[in-house]
Amino acid sequence: MEQTLTNRPGIDRVIGHLCSIDEMRHVCPTREGEGEPLLSNTEVCRIVELASRLMFPGFFTESYRGQSVMRAVMTLECHELHELLSRQIAAGLCFDRDNCESSVEEIHKRANADADAFIESLPELRRVLDTDIDATYLGDPAAVSTHEIIACYPGFRATISYRIAHRLQLLEVPIVPRMITELAHSSTGIDIHPGASIGKSFVIDHGTGVVIGATAIIGDNVKIY
Repeated sequence: MEQTLTNRPGIDRVIGHLCSIDEMRHVCPTREGEGEPLLSNTEVCRIVELASRLMFPGFFTESYRGQSVMRAVMTLECHELHELLSRQIAAGLCFDRDNCESSVEEIHKRANADADAFIESLPELRRVLDTDIDATYLGDPAAVSTHEIIACYPGFRATISYRIAHRLQLLEVPIVPRMITELAHSSTGIDIHPGASIGKSFVIDHGTGVVIGATAIIGDNVKIY
């Protein structure tokens, strides 16, 4: 008779090793019984999607929204963004060894405040991204419209992710900003560290293989080929 999973020889021994704190070199700090949140690439991806939708209604969504329901939908999405962002910021803080002595309650309080501050910055983030869109359109004779840039250009997609991540970096959120830019790197081939300083009217033309490091300082009106 085929052995069940629970009776398979060696499974208990292997799990015992894998669960042994003494054998773990890299492990998330735990606060016994307090139920800290965990980092999630899926939730971080959704955070970028929601922030992008809120800044550019009608883009980055698969469903049509008329003017009459736009405000209601955006309100729901903003609440979802706050919930996810707060949870992922808290997870980043829990993973950060500088916060090992903080309680989960203290971490969630800071995470909620950082999520509030980020959401309040969305109008300003959009104003900066608008300058990036305008500069891309004016500098690219192949661009049909600014809408095409928002919907299609990988350089702009990477720039959105960078500006979202950089804002979180300024709030001293650990890990999550880097997760955001690495997700963009995977999908666009453009690697921008969230710690880089990039001015307004920024353009990346095509962009595959572009790398902008953490110590980079880029002023206004710069185009990278």
